[in-house]
Amino acid sequence: MIDGNGKEVNEGERVATFDIDGSMVYGTLHRNVEFPQVSDYYVRYDDGEECAVLDAGLLFKVEE
Repeated sequence: MIDGNGKEVNEGERVATFDIDGSMVYGTLHRNVEFPQVSDYYVRYDDGEECAVLDAGLLFKVEE
C-alpha cells in the first residue's frame, strides 16, 4: 500500500493519521482478514480503537 507521502507501508508498520479534531493519532497497520469486503487493511490505534483503511492517502508511515 502507498501512503499519503508516496511511501510504501506494510502490515505491522506504524502509521499516523489525523483525528477528527485535527490532532495526529498513531497506530499499527493490519491486514483485514475478518472483514475483507470492507477494506484490505485496518489500523489499530494506540488507544485500542480500530478503523478500516478506506483511503490510504490519509495514512502516513511513521519513520522511527
